[in-house]
Amino acid sequence: MTRKQRTAAVVGGGIGGLATALSLRESGWSVDVFERARSLPTAGTALGLWPTALGALDALGVGAQVRSLSRPQTSGAFLRPDGGRIATLDVEAMKRRTGEVGRLISRPDLLALLQEAAGEVTFGERIEDLGALDGSYDVVIAADGLNSAARTALFGPRHRARYAGASSWRGTVDGEIGSITETWGEGRRFGITPSSGGRTNWFACAVVPEGQRDPGREAATLREWFGHWHTGVATSWTG
Repeated sequence: MTRKQRTAAVVGGGIGGLATALSLRESGWSVDVFERARSLPTAGTALGLWPTALGALDALGVGAQVRSLSRPQTSGAFLRPDGGRIATLDVEAMKRRTGEVGRLISRPDLLALLQEAAGEVTFGERIEDLGALDGSYDVVIAADGLNSAARTALFGPRHRARYAGASSWRGTVDGEIGSITETWGEGRRFGITPSSGGRTNWFACAVVPEGQRDPGREAATLREWFGHWHTGVATSWTG
């Protein structure tokens, strides 16, 4: 007797959804992926992948491609706003323990790679009524992100994302750097990392009241908060 092929619907075509779809398809499942965006993003900041994440990508069969598109993490440090060093990341110790170092890859590159490996995705499809999928699949997997419509449909608005007390800003600028730094100030942090394509990734975090984003004044706000920090921070987000 031929066993019926198992079926799954994955709601969300981000990193988690695509990785899940790839794993299931490699295991013989028939998988449909539904993504509300009309296409994958073509711009985005860098992601850091530690050796355990690289091991998971190896298990999915895409580790070699990820390594070819990413940059190794050769050094890293935590700094004070004046540039003084708090701690240094021992990259060589990491390599001795795990056999390799962390790597940095742009989010669009990783998504494109996973989608190519995972196969077809239905874009522009927002699944808000999970009942519409009822009975059509053996399993439905919700992977539709922070503001998950699937979560709201299952558990109601009480289980929504809640503000954690800090906001973040991020971006990329032209030019390459060789090291990773994260600078810690009182209630504020600023990180700088290499990215792919000859660019540099930056992110800023600050403890601020919910909703205090000053639309249209982000550059002025960042300059006020971080412009007097050490040169690496003060110049990284303006190029």
